[in-house]
Amino acid sequence: MKRAVVALMFISCVGPLLADSAIREVAAPAGGPKTAGEVIRRFQAARIARTAGMHPSPDVIYVDWQQDRFIIPIAGNTPGSFGTYFRSDVTFANLLNRQQQIGVVYLQAGQDNTNESPRYFNLGPGAILTSFDFVGNTLGRSGIGSLFVFATDAQGNSDTTAKIDGYSRIWTPQPGSTGSVSQNFDAITNDDLQGNGLTYIMGLRQNSQFRSNIGIVNLSLATHTWTVISLEGGTSATSTVTVPPLSVVQTGLPAGFGNASGVVTLGLTTDTPDLWSAYGTTNDNTTGDGWVSRAKRFTP
Repeated sequence: MKRAVVALMFISCVGPLLADSAIREVAAPAGGPKTAGEVIRRFQAARIARTAGMHPSPDVIYVDWQQDRFIIPIAGNTPGSFGTYFRSDVTFANLLNRQQQIGVVYLQAGQDNTNESPRYFNLGPGAILTSFDFVGNTLGRSGIGSLFVFATDAQGNSDTTAKIDGYSRIWTPQPGSTGSVSQNFDAITNDDLQGNGLTYIMGLRQNSQFRSNIGIVNLSLATHTWTVISLEGGTSATSTVTVPPLSVVQTGLPAGFGNASGVVTLGLTTDTPDLWSAYGTTNDNTTGDGWVSRAKRFTP
C-alpha cells in the first residue's frame, strides 16, 4: 500500500512519464556555451557562488546534486577485445511537467576536449527518451568517452530549476552466441569527487579468468595524474594514469593488482584539487560478462 501511495505522489508531481525511442536535436541557442571549456567555466562559477561562505574542505565529496547536470562516465561506439563491439544505449529523463532543453558534450577519451562543441536536444514534459547507440547514431562519433549533460533554458543559460536524469547501458554482442553482454553506468553528479581523500574502488577481479580496467574522468581544465595502488594484502602494485583536460582515460590494470584469490581493491590519489570521478570494471575472459564499481570517498 505504501509503495502505491509513493508511486501516485511521484506521478502527480511529475506528470505523465512518456517513453519514446527518439531524441530530437535542436539548434544551439544563441546564448549557450560554445565549447566544453565554457560549459565547465560556467558551472565552476555557479558552484563557487552556491558554496560561498560554506568553506568546504577539498577532501569532502559533494553530495548536493542539483539535478540540472550529470555525467555518464563512459559511453562508446568501438570495437573491444576478443571479438566484441561496444555500443551505448542512453536514456534521458525530464522529471518535470514542462519542456526541457539539454546540452550534451562528448568528452573523447585520451584527448583535450576543451574546445569540443555541445549538442542540444529537447525533452518533452515528463519524457523518458532512449537513444540506441547514442554515440554512433546520434552524435556520429566513434571510440569511447564521457558524456557531460546539462540543462539550459531557451536562451542557453544554465537552468538550475531543471530535474533531469540519465542512464546508459554499454553492450556488445557476445562472441559465439546470439545474445549480448553489458555493463550499466548510472548518471552521477559532476561534483562526484574533489581533490584528495581516501578514495577506493572495491569488488574487482584479476587473474586468469578475469581482467579489470580503471577509468578516470578529469573535469578540470588542466591535465592531471592519478596514482592507483592495490589495497589488497600480498601485493604492492602501483600504477599512474594521466588524463587530459575534460577527458577520460580507461586503461587495463597491469598484472599484479589482484591478491592470491584474484580479488582487487584499489586506492586512488591525485595531484588535482578539482573535480573528478573514477570507476573500475571487470570482465570474464570466457563469457564477456562484466560489472562496474564506482570510486567512493571515505569521509570520517
